[in-house]
Amino acid sequence: MISKDAVIDVLTAIRRDIRINGDKNYYLLLSVCEFINKIFCDCKLVEYWVFDLSFGEHESKTEMGFELKGIDSIEKMATFLISKYDSKNKSELPK
Repeated sequence: MISKDAVIDVLTAIRRDIRINGDKNYYLLLSVCEFINKIFCDCKLVEYWVFDLSFGEHESKTEMGFELKGIDSIEKMATFLISKYDSKNKSELPK
């Protein structure tokens, strides 16, 4: 399991790169977001939060937007991802 601090570091690095380089490294950053998604939730929430919601600065009325509502900081996103991971793995345990 990746630590919360590691997730925060990666998301902070993505934000910093976007601020410095704009969309120049878009495909590389998208790949990093997809990798994070696969680890935590096998979904597209990270890239949606990063690129479409601009790190939670915007809101959306889509299903993913409602799921990410109120997640307006990197720390909150890291906590959210860890909770998704925990619930995903808890549901996969044998009964």
